[in-house]
Amino acid sequence: MFLKTILCDRCHAELVVEQEPLPSDDLFHSAYVPSDPETSRIQSLLQCVESDLNCYDAEIGRLSQTLETLKRRRNELQEYRDCYRTVFAPVRRLPVELLAYIFSFYCNPGLLVNDDGVEAPALVLSQTCSFWRAVAVATPELWSSLSLNLGHVKHRPRIEQLVDCYLERSDYAPLTLDVSAFHVKGDADFYGQDVHGQLIHDLPLNAWSVIQSLLDKSHRWLTASFNLPAHVFCRAEEYLADTWLSFGGSQSILHSLTLDWKKDFSPGFNYLYPLLQHAPELRDLQIRKFDKSYPLPCQWVRRLQIFSPVSQSSDLFSLLHHCPSLREISFSTERTKDNIDFPVSPPIILPELHSLTYAFMTGHHYYFDGSKLLSSITLPCLTTLLLTSGDDWALGEGVFEELRDMIQRSVCHIQVLGLPCSLFASDQELIETLSLTPAVSDFRLQIGSQYREHRVVSRNLFQRLSFHQTSIGPCILPQLKRFHLTMNASPTRRLPNFEDISTMIHSRLSPPGFSDGKLEKLAWFKLSGQLYCTEGREWIQSLHAAVGKLVCGLGRHGVRLDLDGVHATLLLTTDGGRMAGRRGSVDGGTTPNQLDVSA
Repeated sequence: MFLKTILCDRCHAELVVEQEPLPSDDLFHSAYVPSDPETSRIQSLLQCVESDLNCYDAEIGRLSQTLETLKRRRNELQEYRDCYRTVFAPVRRLPVELLAYIFSFYCNPGLLVNDDGVEAPALVLSQTCSFWRAVAVATPELWSSLSLNLGHVKHRPRIEQLVDCYLERSDYAPLTLDVSAFHVKGDADFYGQDVHGQLIHDLPLNAWSVIQSLLDKSHRWLTASFNLPAHVFCRAEEYLADTWLSFGGSQSILHSLTLDWKKDFSPGFNYLYPLLQHAPELRDLQIRKFDKSYPLPCQWVRRLQIFSPVSQSSDLFSLLHHCPSLREISFSTERTKDNIDFPVSPPIILPELHSLTYAFMTGHHYYFDGSKLLSSITLPCLTTLLLTSGDDWALGEGVFEELRDMIQRSVCHIQVLGLPCSLFASDQELIETLSLTPAVSDFRLQIGSQYREHRVVSRNLFQRLSFHQTSIGPCILPQLKRFHLTMNASPTRRLPNFEDISTMIHSRLSPPGFSDGKLEKLAWFKLSGQLYCTEGREWIQSLHAAVGKLVCGLGRHGVRLDLDGVHATLLLTTDGGRMAGRRGSVDGGTTPNQLDVSA
């Protein structure tokens, strides 16, 4: 009997072997011993089987080789096909301008040197293919953003070449720079202490080379931020060429500048002057310290932020007097010895200022009543007024009158208002101030640890803020949509009644005059604070009870309350708004009780 295997369906080639019947299973399960003739026949049979196996192996090898050849040629053909298909790929039909626009999202931010390493997305694009390289190199904007921590330069010396590459390929594009100098991971001071994240005291020499390269392109700076040690400004003459002193020149396009050096230094250190006096297009300035000797382009600055407190009121008034085009300013004052007469007459008019952020900071034991500034300015376009104070700031008498008079004199329409309770001696003063600002839609009230502040945050205040027909007077802040109440109470201070707060919230969720547009619904409410007192436990527990009543009364608005032991999470949804709470610790003693309830 022969066994046939067809090897090819086309030519009908066959592999034919003789098939011998298999022995019976009983033969293997018994102790049978074959005779000599049977042994000879079995050996002959085995030789035939071995020959057939060799035939099978030969055919399998030949067919396997043929199969591998077919697979290889198939892969080559598939690759050939895919290469031609790329010619019709949609990305090839994109205009170069659109492809460059897509690249701009990938390259934002641009060159980035920080603790996570070095990221150079534009360089990656230029190494993908010749076409992408041509597009990337021909698009200077992809190379125009650099964020550098100079603390890494000494550990990565090739950063200098990388910066030069970016500056060269950015060509004519305006530059966006963010340059800092912080210690990197593994750095230690003289005593072996970890200094990671701290500002470097002395820059390595190759870092100065990077600064020099940036200064050589200063005429192309559009936005620049520098957070560097003070000696960079004070000793620049020792390390840098004359380009530092001829910064930008008349061709400067600098629009936004941030200078932060973490230390105050004398106006005698004037090596930062070129950054200021040669920038006719400067509109946005953030600076560590202000001194009237600094050559600011005051007449053009629109936005100004000063990080350190202004200790001399003469500097402050000189600044405001010479900046008539200011639209936004943020600064602070501290207590210091100051002999200037208040108020300035006539008041300084800032016709374009729409945002004023003013913090009364704690300083020395001398007293500079910076709040008198309010009596010396008129702000007809003011829409945002944010005032804050330190916890131990005891403002003098008459601050309320000066704030009230400034608002009335300015005839402004304030929409965002932030006030510390320390400005007021009673709730009536705060209520009178709020009555002058009916357009406010965002109100932030800061409750400090001063003893008299509990008289300001009274039941009367929240009743006047509530929408009830039985209110004792006209409702204040009728357009209020966002309300943020911040508390910081010491063991000797009284806490506000949260039931009064919850009642006020309840009344503003469905104001009676909402349909005619006279009143607005409260869409967001946040209560946050640190309660450094044992009374905080009882207060938070009463808060839970009051919130529970509020939730029961507002079930139709989709309110849910989830209590976890002594911790509370409040989630309120109304008209797409959301009220969420962060867990609050109610431990007594000196541990601050954290509370954050947001709407």
